[in-house]
Amino acid sequence: GSMLAALIGGFGTTAYAQNLGVIKLTGVASRHVVRVAGIVFIALAFLPKVAAVLVATPAAVVGGLFLPAAATVVMTGIQMASQDRGSPIKNMVAPLGLMAGLGIPALSSALSTAVPQILGEMLSHSIVVGAVTVMLAELLLVRLPDFVRSR
Repeated sequence: GSMLAALIGGFGTTAYAQNLGVIKLTGVASRHVVRVAGIVFIALAFLPKVAAVLVATPAAVVGGLFLPAAATVVMTGIQMASQDRGSPIKNMVAPLGLMAGLGIPALSSALSTAVPQILGEMLSHSIVVGAVTVMLAELLLVRLPDFVRSR
């Protein structure tokens, strides 16, 4: 999809996390609804006056419509991170990722002089720091000890 869109000069296609929030709020997950919405948007492309009305929607209204979907995504993430995984060590993986993702980027300017430039750049991004921390914590604190015990 994204490659085809790029070939014809369009935007890349992607699935957004907000879609999960909208599905959870409305209970509608049918592909038929997506097809109908796609047809409506294609029709709007040929009706510039109607599209102009949608474009004129104030940012506060758009934000108000987006907020419940975003809040649902955030709450789903919190619920997933707070699930009991059966042991204190396993339960520490998600909080370690959150702490590192929130704390290390705040210190990245001080750390960037002590590490290679590319690593310093990566340390300034919360998502990268949090994801790498979770992967390493899962491997070192959960998977490796389970592997050693199973031998």
